[in-house]
Amino acid sequence: MKELKQSHNFDAERRKALTQPEQALLMDFLSKSEQYRHWCPIMTVMLEAGLRVGEATGLRWEDIDLENGTIDVNHTLVYYSHANKNCCFGVNTPKTAEGRRVVPMTKAVKEAFE
Repeated sequence: MKELKQSHNFDAERRKALTQPEQALLMDFLSKSEQYRHWCPIMTVMLEAGLRVGEATGLRWEDIDLENGTIDVNHTLVYYSHANKNCCFGVNTPKTAEGRRVVPMTKAVKEAFE
């Protein structure tokens, strides 16, 4: 399979993480925008805790331990598109064992949840 993938020379651009200045710029924009300010808490959680979109949107309150300052990442929210053009969401376990983890909260993440 590896040889097959290499022989087709897929030119998929690799995703890059935001730099710290880019993160600060994004959060500054969100916090000052009347239209997008409501996104600040979820973006704070994603950026500060390093969660993927599916991990962050799939969190339940029972996954959040404010007393100990931890987040139990044990599943993800997944979007499915069907052939009949209907869509739905499902909850899955992480793809790998490393995806299931306990993430410490920063002060900003704790405040975002509160």
